[in-house]
Amino acid sequence: IFSLASCGNSTSISTPTPKPIITPSPQVHDMPIYRNSFEGITDLAASGITSSNANIRITTENVDFASGNQTLEVYGTLPGAQWSFIQADFSMEKLISEDTLDLSDKTIGYSDFIPNDSPIEGGLGITLIKGNKAVSLGGGLVMPPGEMQSKGIWQNHELDVAEVYKNGSWAYTDLTDEEARDVIKYCETIVIAGGRSTE
Repeated sequence: IFSLASCGNSTSISTPTPKPIITPSPQVHDMPIYRNSFEGITDLAASGITSSNANIRITTENVDFASGNQTLEVYGTLPGAQWSFIQADFSMEKLISEDTLDLSDKTIGYSDFIPNDSPIEGGLGITLIKGNKAVSLGGGLVMPPGEMQSKGIWQNHELDVAEVYKNGSWAYTDLTDEEARDVIKYCETIVIAGGRSTE
């Protein structure tokens, strides 16, 4: 944040000139580090965690060492059609009380567990949303080279969004490069989803 000021002396007497009207820029808010182990959450929707096509709940039945005492469980029936998926949505407005979050200089780290009998293939993917625009960052059905999702065990992932932003190396979007970077810089919703690549 920059604060600009102007000061000086004037020894001559002259007709005063109108002072320009300065409109302050909106204050930039950011969150350098945010950690959520789902501790203390009793109302998912009020905390900004929802799903449009699955059930979600807080559970203590299957907990990773990094999760504290609770985890978020996303469950339901995955449709049989190719490319069908289930997801969890994280609203920045409700989760961190900001309209948007700048992810252009951040890494998203998360742990996940996919049961052995799940039809989800390839792991979980992350998509960022701003309004009606979306950028898929990777994971899920488009895992980074050399990374595979093992089922039946907890796995830890780190997605270097800063590198994706810098190189334009997102997995998929139908936006221009400028629009895609705008979504990453002013993200309103983070979507974590898993699906199938075969019918």
